Amino acid sequence: MKLEIANDQLQEFVIQHQADNNQTSTEVRKELELVKSQLQNESNQFAQLKSYSLELQKNAVQLQQNLSILMASVAELQRNRLVINGTIEAMKLEISDTKQELQSEKIERMSLQNENVELREMILELQSDVLSFNTTSKEVRQELDLVKEQLQTEIQQSAQLQNVSMELQENAFQIQQNSSGLAAAIGQLNVDINTTTEAILPARSCRHIRDVNNGIYYIKPIGSENSFPVYCDMSNGGYTMVYKAVSGVQGNLSDLWINEGVLNEKQEDALNTSNVFKGHYKNRIVDQWRDYRPKEVVVVLYTVEVEVLRLVFDGHLSSKTDWFSQERLAFSPYADLKTSSTNFFSIEGDVTRYWFINKNYGGCSADAGWLVFYSHNLLSFGCPNWDPPSDFGIKYSRATNATNWATGDVGEADTLAVFVD
Repeated sequence: MKLEIANDQLQEFVIQHQADNNQTSTEVRKELELVKSQLQNESNQFAQLKSYSLELQKNAVQLQQNLSILMASVAELQRNRLVINGTIEAMKLEISDTKQELQSEKIERMSLQNENVELREMILELQSDVLSFNTTSKEVRQELDLVKEQLQTEIQQSAQLQNVSMELQENAFQIQQNSSGLAAAIGQLNVDINTTTEAILPARSCRHIRDVNNGIYYIKPIGSENSFPVYCDMSNGGYTMVYKAVSGVQGNLSDLWINEGVLNEKQEDALNTSNVFKGHYKNRIVDQWRDYRPKEVVVVLYTVEVEVLRLVFDGHLSSKTDWFSQERLAFSPYADLKTSSTNFFSIEGDVTRYWFINKNYGGCSADAGWLVFYSHNLLSFGCPNWDPPSDFGIKYSRATNATNWATGDVGEADTLAVFVD
């Protein structure tokens, strides 16, 4: 009985186990089908990825080829850049050299033009002087021969400079033809040279300075080793002040003018027409009179820097003393000065009456004249009523003719200045 029960239980276990195995087998097959399906999908995806990989490899090869071409182009551009940089540097050097050559040419041309103008003026002066005088002294003839010899030498030098200038002009024209880009730079360079020429090359006189304002300028006349400052009267055309006597300042004004030496030449406070600076003034042109060769000499009186009297003299072939004379007087405001008799007309004057233009003596109450600078301490000399001792001043006639120094229309000035042209 127990055996049958055990057998039955065993059969039920087997049946149950078979049923369980059948169920498990079905589930396994399903899972295998699912895994197979997933593997198929992954296989398809892998095939696609492989195809993509091949295409990417082809693109990579193409990109590598393009990159090689690009790198070759960059290398070529770098070589071209180096060549262009070299060309630019060479052009900069050429432009710099050209500017220097043009500047040198401009300076030489300006110097040549000044030389030509002065040579023409000198030739005209010589021709006029030769026609004006039928007979000349031995000293004048020797001086003329010397001037002619100097002129001949300067003319030859001028001809040589003209040839050089023409060659430089042709070279400049050729440079402009070859490089149109330099035209603007050349134009600006010419402007710069024109505006700075006066600073680079000091003029020979105030007449040669391109300005219209009165004031202090530097000049370098013929015969002077270096430039120096002067006062220029530009409002009247460019006259150079060479001497100034100041009222209220003692001194032998005749010796100052005649003797060699300068006084306050570089004292800029003296380079004006006022009497603020308490000192007389004289520059080197007075002592280099023959070399400077003034055409006109002007004596001007100023009161509070306003012109009150102007006398103009002919300076052609004059010495530094004989120009101040009645014969060389070219202009004055006085109707009688050119023809009237005088007892003094000189820089030396009478004792301590300098720059003295006087009509007559007749006692202190009757003395009459046109101009005087009195400067003395002599108690035994002078007239207390018009040039008292221990007084130093400038007097002039304010009338249209000579005036009585004691009772006439007499003016007093601050300064007496001498200008040359």
